[in-house]
Amino acid sequence: MRNPLVIFFDITFLIILLFSYSPILYLVFDHRIDSEKIKKIKLGMSAKEVTSILGQPLDIKDTYLKDGKTYTYTQPIDYAMTYPMLWVHFDLENKVNCVFAKEYIFWGTDDEVIYAIDENHNYKNPDTTRLDSVFR
Repeated sequence: MRNPLVIFFDITFLIILLFSYSPILYLVFDHRIDSEKIKKIKLGMSAKEVTSILGQPLDIKDTYLKDGKTYTYTQPIDYAMTYPMLWVHFDLENKVNCVFAKEYIFWGTDDEVIYAIDENHNYKNPDTTRLDSVFR
């Protein structure tokens, strides 16, 4: 019979391994959002057009300045070492004025912008390789 302490550490290691590999968890929790769908979202699209591509958001809130709405399509994943986040921002006319994707790293203590377009047509990280790898 194996030592109970060894069994405990084996199980603990497997749990940590499972919860630290966020791409697997992301696919389990929200497989409907992928990079191809995100790239279809264009500035000026209506909320109806966006939901026809991405589906219903998990959350809808007023923007910080109350000058539109923010649709949130992903959520933090507890205990994941990294996880993706996606927001689509709308102006008062309910038209897209920003698409913003990040990858939170080290359990949400740091983050990296992996894709963003805004109403001034500024593209941050136009190379979508990272977006493709995070939102598969």
